[in-house]
Amino acid sequence: MLHQSRNLVEAEGTEQLEELHEQVGLETAPATVDPLQQTVATALQQYLNHPDVARKQVLDAIRYVNMPMMFTQLSKLRDSYGAFQQDSNAKGFVDTIGAMALNYGNEVQRGPRGKATKG
Repeated sequence: MLHQSRNLVEAEGTEQLEELHEQVGLETAPATVDPLQQTVATALQQYLNHPDVARKQVLDAIRYVNMPMMFTQLSKLRDSYGAFQQDSNAKGFVDTIGAMALNYGNEVQRGPRGKATKG
C-alpha cells in the first residue's frame, strides 16, 4: 500500500513538473511572425534613406511590423502592402503603418491559456 501511495505521489509530481515545463516553454518560445511581415520589413528597409520619408518613421514602422500581429492587423497590413505594390507610394505606406501602430498599439498574438506570446 505504501509503495502504491509513493508511486501515486511521484506520478502527480511528474505531471505537475511536465505542466510547469510546458508553461515555461510557451512563455519563452518566440512568437511567430507572418512571412508577410518579413516581406514588408524588407521592403521598408529600402526606404531608410529615401528623401520623401523620414528615417525615424521608417525605423518605427519596421519595429512595429516585426512584432507579432493579430489576424486583423495582418489583414490590414496585407491590404496596405498590396496598395503599395500598385502605387509605390512609400510615404503613404509608412504613414499607414504608423497609423496602424497608433490604432492597434501593442496588441499581440495570444497563445494558449490567453497568455501573450513574445516576439
